[in-house]
Amino acid sequence: MTIEFCCPYCTVAIEVADQAAGSLGRCPRCAAKITIPRPAALGPPPASSLPLSSPPEVLGPEASPPKTLPPETSPPATPDGLPTPVAAVPLPVVSTAAPSSPLRQRLRRRRRVAWVVPAVFMLILVGVVSWLAWQLNASGSLTGELAAVELDDVDLEPVVVPRDLFALPAKVRDEALQRLREQPLPLVSERMQVQFRGSEEGLVVSVARGVNTRWYRVDVRGHGRLAQFLDHEAAPLRVRQSQSLAQAAADFLTDFHRSTEKPASAAAITAYRDRLGLTALVRGLGFEVVAVVGANIYPCVYEEADGTLYFLLPPGVKQFTLKGRSQGERSAAFPGQFTVKVRQAAPVRPKVPAAAPPAKDAAADSPRG
Repeated sequence: MTIEFCCPYCTVAIEVADQAAGSLGRCPRCAAKITIPRPAALGPPPASSLPLSSPPEVLGPEASPPKTLPPETSPPATPDGLPTPVAAVPLPVVSTAAPSSPLRQRLRRRRRVAWVVPAVFMLILVGVVSWLAWQLNASGSLTGELAAVELDDVDLEPVVVPRDLFALPAKVRDEALQRLREQPLPLVSERMQVQFRGSEEGLVVSVARGVNTRWYRVDVRGHGRLAQFLDHEAAPLRVRQSQSLAQAAADFLTDFHRSTEKPASAAAITAYRDRLGLTALVRGLGFEVVAVVGANIYPCVYEEADGTLYFLLPPGVKQFTLKGRSQGERSAAFPGQFTVKVRQAAPVRPKVPAAAPPAKDAAADSPRG
């Protein structure tokens, strides 16, 4: 179908395809910009109008419009006394869109693919991260219950602090270790007995329970979220423990070597029981947690390779709290807190009086020799 209308400026009749309705164009005669009307706005044609005749020859832009022929040989003139229209000429449509072509279509498709692929990748990545986060938290946060077993006695392997860890002159290190090899140093208290002994490999550290304590073994792998935390954070926690151990080992051998000339105080040597001895006997997690029984705080005294923890607590404890250890102004590196329930208890062995009263934890421990 076509649309027929007259130019509002020069009144020439124009015929265009109906797809151009509402577009901007230029008059083929006067070149004026006009809006192509929509079919509904044109209204029905006059009853006396007839199909447009063939266009007369146009001599030029200044030529006068051709005269109409007598009624008996030519169609009636256009209404309103308009000159006979020229043949309908398709009106060029002014469009801001670039003409489409196979090349442009291919480029457009490539541009769509260029941003669709990263968008899909990002959606997949977000989905994977969300799933992992959900899996990590599926078993709960770092709170809950852990199981412990009360034991009368255990056989724990001593731990060796290697010679290379002592940042000291070789002479100072070797003389101190040789002296400890000949005469081991026991640090005894009511809670525990820690011994330092020299060897070819380095400093051997061992621990035994005191007369007023029993062993409590805590299974940390029984809690899924804690097991995941241990797997992910074991290395960073172990770094902190290793750094503290190296510094404590160097300080201890230095002070112990000087004690040959000037005896060290009992309190100074006893401080190395916790700072050096217990630090050597644990790993990353054991270094960062404590057991709380009432108002008393007990350090972890041993940690196995799989993370199993050992504490020395009073006999008959049925429940205690496991939480992070605060060190000075530094907040606890372990963010969790668990209620530990002793689900099994071995019979309590009758307490045997000690041959000599043990020294108190505060400062009564004294080195031998």
